[in-house]
Order: sequence, then C-alpha cells, then structure tokens
Amino acid sequence: MRPGWTGAPARCARFLPLAAGLLAGALLAGNAIAADETIDRCRHSDAALHANGELPSFRLALAAGKPRVGVLGTGSAGHVGEVKQSWPETFKHSIAPKLRGAPLETLVTSRRGETAEQQLKVLPGLLAGKPALLVWQTGTVDAVRHVDVDDFAAVLIDGIDQARRAGADVVLMGPQFSPQASTLVNFTRYIGIMEQVARAYDVPFLDRYQLMQDWAEDGRVDLSGGRETWAAAAKFVHDCVGSALAELVGEAAGLNAKAP
Repeated sequence: MRPGWTGAPARCARFLPLAAGLLAGALLAGNAIAADETIDRCRHSDAALHANGELPSFRLALAAGKPRVGVLGTGSAGHVGEVKQSWPETFKHSIAPKLRGAPLETLVTSRRGETAEQQLKVLPGLLAGKPALLVWQTGTVDAVRHVDVDDFAAVLIDGIDQARRAGADVVLMGPQFSPQASTLVNFTRYIGIMEQVARAYDVPFLDRYQLMQDWAEDGRVDLSGGRETWAAAAKFVHDCVGSALAELVGEAAGLNAKAP
C-alpha cells in the first residue's frame, strides 16, 4: 500500500582476560562521560526526532553481537572540508555506550549532488553488505531541483521496500538547514513529505533542518558566518547531528533506558 503523496608468556596470559575487562570498562565509562557531554552541548527539543515504529532487525543484529549500519547520504555524509568526523562517524561514537560493548560497523555511501532517485540506483550495492539498519539521508537536492513531490515520495517508498526485503530497518534523515538557501528553496515541502512517508511506513525520521534551525536560532552555532567560522560550525553540526541520530535510533530500538 502506498499513500498518494506520498548501518606472551603463560604467566601473563592468565591476567589478559582481567586486563581486557578492566580496559573495556574504562573505555565504556569514558565513552559514557563523553556521550553525556555531547548530549548537553547538543541539547534540542523533541520536535525534530520522530521515533515512528521499531527497529527489529537492528535489535536482532545487536543481540547477535553483529550490528551493522549502512548509510546512504549526500555530500555531508562523507568527509567535509576540515571536519575530521562527519555525522556517520559521530553517530557511531555517540551510540557506542548504548550497544553494551557490541562493535558497530558502518558502511557509508556518500553521493554528492544526487537526488533520491539517483541514490536509489546504488542502494542495492549498499544492501549487499547486509546492514541491519539503513540510514538514508536525502531530500536536499530534490528540493533544490524542484523534483515532483509525488515522484519523491514514490522513490522513498521504493527504497524503504528494498531495504526491508533485504532485511534492513530504515531511518530517514532530511535536508540540512542553511539561512541563505532557505530563502530560495522550499525545503519544508519535501521535509513534510518525508515525515508523512516515515509515519505511514513506521520509519523513524530525523528532521535535520529543524535541528539545525533550532541550534542557529538559539545562538549555539553560527550558520551565517564566513569562512572564519565555517570549521567550528561544521564540527558542531556533525557532532550534534550524529548525537541526535544516536538518540533517535536508541529510542526506536529500545536502547535509551539506563541500566538499573
């Protein structure tokens, strides 16, 4: 059904398990502290995170100790200028404390300047890597190119169906916010379509545009500055988008409850 609009020696050997356990505990504690600091720095309202449905395939993969996330995104999903860690990498670090030691593998396909329909052509190759979760970031190029919204919705639905047939859950992520571009392009129309498709198909949706707009209006990041502020702004955005995505995935997968 489809709406109309619609990732040594032996003596020393005896102590290796203990040492490994202590090291793992220290690393997890350190990750938890770092995660708490990031959450505070990247605080946001809940309006941009839509935890529709659940993530059963990802939960099963996590239970088996083999969680794998595939990321299909536009240029911002890859390495961006001076930013050392783009949002797929900061997501991986942010969600680590929720995974109870399970190593997360991420498969990232970054397609600069492509519409959702163009991204869809490489989706089978990404799904061949058997991710239990697909994070699909799209919509920016479609909005800029004024792609028909019904066609855009149909492509989203096609991608969701393909991912689920391949055994992967899906999370959708919308376009980013730019003060300059927002005066020229109607992003909200495409974001609305993504939200509607996500709700209809029980797919979690991260409204990146809303997040970034809130941070900018709150004065925590300068998205209107020149090159002298670009690096700091980009780092903040990639850190905080990754953190928000980890929160959304954790909520949909039932991982956010703190251990007693």
